[in-house]
Amino acid sequence: MDAQALSLTHQIVWWSHLVLAFSFLALFTYSKMAHVLFIPGNYYYRSLKPAGTLEPIDFEDEELETMGVRMLEEYTWKDLLDAQACIKCGRCQENCPAYLSGKELSPMHFIQNIAAQNKTRGEVLLKVPEDARTEEQQALLDEGVVGTVISEDALWRCTTCRACSELCPARVVHPDKDIKARTYQVCMESAFPPEAQQTFRNLETNGNPWGIGWQKRIDWTRDLDVPTIEENPTAEYLYWPGCSGAYDARSRKVATAFVHLMKQAGVDFAILGNAEKCCGDSARRLGNEYLYYMLAQENIETLNNAGVKKIVTQCPHCLQALSVDYPQMGGNFEVLHHSQLLAQLIAEGKLKPGASEYQQVTYHDSCYLGRYHGQYDAPRAVLTQGAQVQLNEMERNESKSFCCGAGGGHMWLEEPAGKKINHMRAEQALETKADALVTACPFCLTMLSDGVAFHDATMPVKDLAEVYYEALEH
Repeated sequence: MDAQALSLTHQIVWWSHLVLAFSFLALFTYSKMAHVLFIPGNYYYRSLKPAGTLEPIDFEDEELETMGVRMLEEYTWKDLLDAQACIKCGRCQENCPAYLSGKELSPMHFIQNIAAQNKTRGEVLLKVPEDARTEEQQALLDEGVVGTVISEDALWRCTTCRACSELCPARVVHPDKDIKARTYQVCMESAFPPEAQQTFRNLETNGNPWGIGWQKRIDWTRDLDVPTIEENPTAEYLYWPGCSGAYDARSRKVATAFVHLMKQAGVDFAILGNAEKCCGDSARRLGNEYLYYMLAQENIETLNNAGVKKIVTQCPHCLQALSVDYPQMGGNFEVLHHSQLLAQLIAEGKLKPGASEYQQVTYHDSCYLGRYHGQYDAPRAVLTQGAQVQLNEMERNESKSFCCGAGGGHMWLEEPAGKKINHMRAEQALETKADALVTACPFCLTMLSDGVAFHDATMPVKDLAEVYYEALEH
């Protein structure tokens, strides 16, 4: 090829490259690759608050007209930025227990629908004057989130386990958007699953989701010699057994074991007794923000009046409410999960190693203790250093743990379609061939016990406090 031909070829290649480069820049924002522009901003503006922090509603505001999200524009700019940053990789739905169990919910489609609706609505809002809009365009703008972005059934399938958000490379937060839509449905439309009605009524009348008389909350302490805060006002720790520990027969055994362990370690503690009310977590995750507000307000007033500084609880859902939600309303306490306190007591030598009857156990990471609070080491320390057992981990463990199916208020809802999430998790535990299945959450304890029973298996399901206490008594 002579010099003239080379020169011509060079010019053709150079100009072709230039045209392609500028065409790419022009078309970039209209392609799937647009997320590359949004992800850095989405990461930079990610919330630095604790996981699961929900924005409170100011019920003292006299100008408050609505609660939650009905229209797409009522989501925050960060919610909408989340949708633009989504890369459609599918990691969220590949780890979503609702999706994997055959429910209608797909977290990826939920976020993508927000982005699509935002674009469609934006074109009308920004380009068409209000007095020039057609009936079809106005009808589009009048459509709410529920029914367009997410179906009414899918709205109630999220267990708020945060597996989607934990594994999202774009840092998209899915559950909070679902809860905001639930809040509008519950507080403004009174539209929610029928089973939730009884739960709300029980919380309103008796301060617990079972509806058992509030005056029976302290009954579990009979023969345990557990002081109330009135009897021991200077106690270092306020023990919060939660509704499960107080009312559920199975969880009462956990509370009893934990009380024995604290006494053996010489922990100075007391309980609120009948003055304790439900923490409100289930009400809030189900969208009943006002009911949560009333329960939280009463509990915070009781705790502050008692001068409580430190709280320990065996329920990760109570842990979330007491340590993350309550500070928004003036309830500032140091809150520990019972696994954290037990691990601390073992490390300090106040509790000795035991000899468990189980050689190998598999541990189920609770979503609210793990992904919400990052507590993976403390529970395992109690089992391996305290109870002296070997861990046989499930494939999905720690931050990749599979939900038990009770979060997001699903402890009180029916699971109408597909496989049962707790049956799936129990099957994963049974595959380990461990001697026992251990968890650190009363909701998980109930769901996994039911799951193991469904498979006609004999694997014991225990809380780590029970395993450790039995190891010391063995």
